[in-house]
Amino acid sequence: MAAASHSRPTVFSSQEINTLLGESQDRWGFDAIPCPSDQFQIICEIVTLYKTQPDPDNPSIETLSQVLDIKQRLLQQQTHCAKGKNWLHMTEAYRFAIILYLLRLFSCDIDEFEVDWLVSSVLYHARATPPASGWSDQLLWPLFHAGLELKDARRQEWVRERARCMQSSGGFGNVQSALVLLEGAWKGHRPMKYIDLMLGGGNGAVLLI
Repeated sequence: MAAASHSRPTVFSSQEINTLLGESQDRWGFDAIPCPSDQFQIICEIVTLYKTQPDPDNPSIETLSQVLDIKQRLLQQQTHCAKGKNWLHMTEAYRFAIILYLLRLFSCDIDEFEVDWLVSSVLYHARATPPASGWSDQLLWPLFHAGLELKDARRQEWVRERARCMQSSGGFGNVQSALVLLEGAWKGHRPMKYIDLMLGGGNGAVLLI
């Protein structure tokens, strides 16, 4: 499945992905796909919807209606608590980050109170996971999208330190790429279009799943 920031069409259809993930019942290595299958299916749906728009810069009323439907489905999903509290917090961080990604990707009208609620929810659940652990190391994607919205220096520093912890814990190459983009956004160097930010501006690719 190609990311929204890549020009190539999606590799698999949404139906093929749903069939594959339905058969696997979440029995894959989460180093490949850290979020649960229902969330990953929605990410794939978002990417497919974005790529099939005639004019991504001007989403149609029908497209925006689909976006709101996806948002409601994310909000109404059952929590994933069967595998313990760390799994719960990791998957909840993904839930709220996916909503942020969805709303920003399609340039939806969103008020600052909703943005703050979504960002605070991601940070709350990320902070509830132990640092330098397999759980925490899977949270780069949610923290990146939440971090883009941060204006408070204290919370920016927390994200910065958690990213450095991920880097030292797992040595993931895309952590540094994400930090470069975040530091630029925090200094005010942020493109008007969300998708342009996702392209990385030559600073390396950020994994969008």
